[in-house]
Amino acid sequence: MAAKLSDRARAGSGPGSKRTGHVGRAGGGGRVVPIRKGSATLMAVTPVSIDEDARIVTLRVGRDGAELPGRLSTSVSPIVIRTAIERGERVIVVDEGELLVLGVLRTSPTPGIDKGEDYLIEANRVELRGNDRVAIVSGAAQIVVNAIDRVEVLARDVTSRARRVHKLVGRILHLN
Repeated sequence: MAAKLSDRARAGSGPGSKRTGHVGRAGGGGRVVPIRKGSATLMAVTPVSIDEDARIVTLRVGRDGAELPGRLSTSVSPIVIRTAIERGERVIVVDEGELLVLGVLRTSPTPGIDKGEDYLIEANRVELRGNDRVAIVSGAAQIVVNAIDRVEVLARDVTSRARRVHKLVGRILHLN
């Protein structure tokens, strides 16, 4: 099931191409060597669909929009590809006789890495872990969970509601 591109799509990746990399050690003494043999081509293409069980991604390649199958690299989660399909992102593919999907080309902010306007994190479970402290801060209000077994809720006004029983449990309760 080797997917092959036309010779025009491979133009510039032949034996005479200038795809080189620099390999050396700190302090110099490095030499220029080919990164890959001239037969491999690196491309950005559009994923159309994914068979997660078989780890096969249908890819739209080239100007004519040909759809070809590509194998998903073992280091790439199918969830990442599914999200790329939904968001219209491109994937990075290497053609070494068959197409191998190496990852997604992100063009928008990633939560936890990039600062963005709005983030929606949707999951069955979300867990935040911090060795010393976890804080949720919005303006002057914050919820702080400390590793020393202490939780603080800091704000000008705090409202707590319950439809049924609302318990305050503690060995000692201080009210002002």
